[in-house]
Amino acid sequence: MSRVVLRGSALLLFALLALLPVGSLLVEALRVEGRWSLGNLATVLSDGRQWGLFRNSLLLGLGSAAGAFLLGFPYGFLVARTGVPGRAIFAGAAVGPLLFPPLVHAIVWNGITGTSGPLAAMAVFALAYFPLVAFLSARALERVDARREEAALLAGGPRARLRLCARLAAPAGLVGALCAFVFAVSDFAVPDYLTSVGRKFSTYADEIFTRWQRLGSSGQAVAAALPFLVLCGAGLFALARLRRGRSAVTLGGDFVRPEAVPLGRWRGPALGFLLAVAALSFAVPVLRLAWIAGSLETVRSALGEARRDVGNTLLASTLAAALASFLALVLAHLALRSRPAIARGIELGGLLPLAVPAIALAVALIRLWNRNGLPGLVYDGAGIVVAAFAGRYFAFPYHAAASGLAPLDPSLEEAAQAGGVPFGRRLFGLVAPLALPALATAFVLAFVFGMRELDTIVLIPSGNRSVMFRIYNAIHFSRPAFVAALALVLAFLTALPLLLYRILAGRRLEVGP
Repeated sequence: MSRVVLRGSALLLFALLALLPVGSLLVEALRVEGRWSLGNLATVLSDGRQWGLFRNSLLLGLGSAAGAFLLGFPYGFLVARTGVPGRAIFAGAAVGPLLFPPLVHAIVWNGITGTSGPLAAMAVFALAYFPLVAFLSARALERVDARREEAALLAGGPRARLRLCARLAAPAGLVGALCAFVFAVSDFAVPDYLTSVGRKFSTYADEIFTRWQRLGSSGQAVAAALPFLVLCGAGLFALARLRRGRSAVTLGGDFVRPEAVPLGRWRGPALGFLLAVAALSFAVPVLRLAWIAGSLETVRSALGEARRDVGNTLLASTLAAALASFLALVLAHLALRSRPAIARGIELGGLLPLAVPAIALAVALIRLWNRNGLPGLVYDGAGIVVAAFAGRYFAFPYHAAASGLAPLDPSLEEAAQAGGVPFGRRLFGLVAPLALPALATAFVLAFVFGMRELDTIVLIPSGNRSVMFRIYNAIHFSRPAFVAALALVLAFLTALPLLLYRILAGRRLEVGP
């Protein structure tokens, strides 16, 4: 396949999955009865309640991001750079919280402590998303050259060495914290659940859902998301700047791996911290869910009852991961071989779907695809769910692929081109095998986020035939044993590609952006 056709097809799909839904939101918000108007936006912003929602959402996001950073940054440092006992086990255990959607974390901890409200939601998001901070911080810390640390030791002793490590890894940790911020303020299910069992705590995501469901106004529902879009867009712009700044951590081909930082008398407290975080974020939820489920028979029964939903979720997540990985490979290769402006455009375009509240993105997908003809066939089947997953989470596989392609020597591809090898064969036969670990990471990331997703598909009829919607529905019908059993099934199925990736490649998951 020629370079123009392959890249053009990838760009067209990228625009269709990631850019068109966001663009349609703006059009929907700025049109009233077929005419351009600021009426929807004026109606929403003139409501004083909106500013309270803005404050609530901002506090929820900041608290969640701060909590994720305070847990994840030291966790990443301890597993990456110290000789704490069992650090390889703790590194693997950090994947555990990602296997459960935040809603499941909320169910577990509300059942144990009975707490609800904004602080409970912040704690839930911190436990659910601290791995993003831990993974990125650990990866940055492993790339600090030993010679820089030795210079810091000679100049200022152990404290100077720690300050150097913290300064170089902080941008990566903040990238993870910003991801936690965006996910927290976009989440509809956790505030909705904690509100139903405790005092009312409304957020933008809840408001968008209400305006769509009760008022039947897509224009006002989308207009309610615009302040949120500005808020998250600013955060994601900062994320992109921080990510580009992370390149300072990595040196050239003469890189010298740093030695472990001695803990001394802090060895015991460090081990206690890792144990506490791993227990609270993964071990306790697993044990609590197993206790509520009661027996393997309950798990088998739940799997039998939801077998079709499980199959739908696996199929949609696998197809979305494959599609997102394909686009990530082609567009990451394009970005590395093009002008910086094109690379920045692809990067920021991939982040845009994350800046939109998942509920608002669902409204956009409904308006785009719920029509006669081919769009209707996509909307009525699994295609709309695949499109939702691949578009919303494209940024993660894209940055994983870009990280894997960046170190490859362009001369290898240039030699193949000089030998008359077509572009498609060079890309898939030469470049892709060399970057296979990164592409495997891209696939796993897209698959994991698809398996956990609820908010993007909760309003879409075909999305209601999924495991997460079945769990969400069972919560409201007070079926705790079924919810717990199905959550365990979901976690196991989500973990399968992670386990295969670990066994076959012998690598840890590298999370981006």
